[in-house]
Amino acid sequence: MTAPLIEVRGATVLRAGRRLLDDVSLVGRAGELTAVLGPNGAGKSTLMKLMAGEMAPDAGTVCIDGTPLARLPARHAAARRAVLPQSSALAFPFTVREIAALGLEVPGFGLSHGEITAMIGAALAAVDLQDHAGRTHDALSGGERQRAHLARVLCQLAAGERATGPGILLLDEPTAAQDLAHQLRVLEVARAHADRGGAAIIILHDLNLAARFADRMLVISRGQVAAEGRPAEVLTAEMLAEVFGVRLVPGTVPPAGTPFLLPQMAERL
Repeated sequence: MTAPLIEVRGATVLRAGRRLLDDVSLVGRAGELTAVLGPNGAGKSTLMKLMAGEMAPDAGTVCIDGTPLARLPARHAAARRAVLPQSSALAFPFTVREIAALGLEVPGFGLSHGEITAMIGAALAAVDLQDHAGRTHDALSGGERQRAHLARVLCQLAAGERATGPGILLLDEPTAAQDLAHQLRVLEVARAHADRGGAAIIILHDLNLAARFADRMLVISRGQVAAEGRPAEVLTAEMLAEVFGVRLVPGTVPPAGTPFLLPQMAERL
């Protein structure tokens, strides 16, 4: 088994007397896409902030390539992992091309003009914004804005990979504002990154998309790990009932070839 590119070990986060996370562990390995699932308020985004370095755990550690993230120089961490949060605000009317280029501004990348141009072009094509490169941020739809920032993340990953090898892609609900076709495109981008030898960790609410694209799943409920493993091991009727409070409507059967269930086949307990 390959060594983890990123690992969360027994992370606990306390805020205002509440345990947002309680002894949570996660491993992101080269070649794997991990989906993090759970109800609203379960602690998924808190876990993402730990991996991004935006927050430090009150107990436990987060390691990249075996080194605690807290000890990594910011420049090295930026070369190893790139993060797409749920939302990204901009105060100026940057164009799509300029937003993507922000991912290449990390000191030490040392890229030539030709490399920069190629990386930006590849990132915009990957997120289906190659025809919108000159449009400004405020002229984009919500989904297009999200994909413009994904292009920035992909540029950062590409530059980091050139320096240190395939890195870590962290996405927090990247399909939330996307239409169906672009939901698939975003997850295909993440899948392709893992297939090239990187690690991808994605927070998702759509269990069917998670089942289709993920190698492993981590389910969080009330700040604790409720289930972990391969999709077939995690997506059970017991987990659905315990974590999400839903069950299959009696008499319904998922269609042949469907990895899990359709929303209309579930009901609240």
